[in-house]
Amino acid sequence: MERLQITTLTAQDISAALLVATYTATAAKELLINLHLSGLAGGGAYRACLTRQIAGAGAAYQSPTTVISVSGGVTTALLSTTPLAVNSGDVVRVYAQGLAGDTSVGVVVEVFDLTAATPGDVQTSVAISSTQAVALAQNCVAIRFFYAVSVAVTSTIADDLDAAGSKLYLAVKEEESDSDDDALVLVERTEGLLRLAKAAAADPTKGSLTLGGATGAWTILFWLDQTVTGSLAAWKGNRYVEIKHLPAAGDPLLVTTGRAVLSYGIVQANT
Repeated sequence: MERLQITTLTAQDISAALLVATYTATAAKELLINLHLSGLAGGGAYRACLTRQIAGAGAAYQSPTTVISVSGGVTTALLSTTPLAVNSGDVVRVYAQGLAGDTSVGVVVEVFDLTAATPGDVQTSVAISSTQAVALAQNCVAIRFFYAVSVAVTSTIADDLDAAGSKLYLAVKEEESDSDDDALVLVERTEGLLRLAKAAAADPTKGSLTLGGATGAWTILFWLDQTVTGSLAAWKGNRYVEIKHLPAAGDPLLVTTGRAVLSYGIVQANT
């Protein structure tokens, strides 16, 4: 199972059915969607439903509605939809509906791919240079020790990541629950490399985030110099990566999360 997309919203009025997320399929998949609600009035029924628009055109077909009862005094809820099969180009929309008092609700929508992985072809003659990094999938990065890292992550988030005074961070962590001070890598778009191997970075120019694109179609390029990647060898394996946006005013927003795979390259550099 792989998480394909996460959407985070604040202060949403779900007293009537509200569109809270849209996902466009890039291949045939089976989807499971989790809808997290917070700041609820409670004391009644909460609903989630999906619509599927085939190839992104024509009628939007509604799926069966998921309904849960939330007791009075309970302010959070999780609704999971029934699995939905889609084809490439299909557009899936997620709707949430609460009670009359639910006019400022936090919403997090996760889209998961339940499709079983299929084996790919083995490439027998792939050239690897000292500046390459493996691109595993959207929301994933790979770091090879003693090699430079250059990985692009795309996002359809509607927030203005380029707003004046805002901050954009990428963090690679041993565990999802680790603080930024304990990050294996922490890079900020304007400040460069801030943390390395759970300590303050000696040279901020050894890492960078470069933002491209525009609202709804962002590209975030993560770069790390080969001279610092060897410092991460003690944390070989699957780790956690997140990108977050801190507006000049307001709450931090999680842009995306995923996996960071730390591994050795074919050779180790001597410098």
